[in-house]
Amino acid sequence: MKNLYKAATFLFLLTAINSCKPDPDIYPTKIIPIPGYIKPDTSAASTGDYYLKGTLNGQALNWQETDGFDGWVTGSASATSNDQGEITGSLTALLSDSKEFKPQFGVEIGMFHALPNDDKSVVFKSFVKTGTWNFGTDHDAADAKFVSITYVDSQGKLYTSAKGGAQTGSVNIVSITSVPAEIGREEGLKIKLTFSCMLYPIDGTGASLTLTNAEATVWLENGL
Repeated sequence: MKNLYKAATFLFLLTAINSCKPDPDIYPTKIIPIPGYIKPDTSAASTGDYYLKGTLNGQALNWQETDGFDGWVTGSASATSNDQGEITGSLTALLSDSKEFKPQFGVEIGMFHALPNDDKSVVFKSFVKTGTWNFGTDHDAADAKFVSITYVDSQGKLYTSAKGGAQTGSVNIVSITSVPAEIGREEGLKIKLTFSCMLYPIDGTGASLTLTNAEATVWLENGL
């Protein structure tokens, strides 16, 4: 995976999803100038290392991670608090348009909890497991275990699965692969998941969106 960015452009989205969650610990945004930018091609037939496929309000999605200079890129965000070394919060894997970071798709996983003397790598890797996960809500407790889906459309409007009515389905984490740290990024997890859900506008205006038969492989960075 050739990720040249840490794109947390829409990080305020995370706190809007759940007012009970801690304030976000925002990663610095790194942007490399992109000469000859090409708009992402959503019709590609191949599947990259990281991708999103599914149907959004009847329109097929096929976002494929590219080389980091055009198309779609991975990124990460965190919404954690640190109380004298005790860390609580959620982490989000992002797949975004490489130039404007919208549209953007996110998979938020929480709530992580690490004590001051805990090995953060062990906490991170042991928390995320394969199997069925519940969708998060806008009032998750600090000890909840959930996945929430976030979406930013091309106009910058923010949506989340964690607001509005209850979701009728669940999320299935199919596989998890450890990704070692390298220059410019922490260790992470390559996570494949499937789901269908409703996406509700965070500002409470406009219609909700329906995302069905979704399959994604995302990179979740250890931000603990």
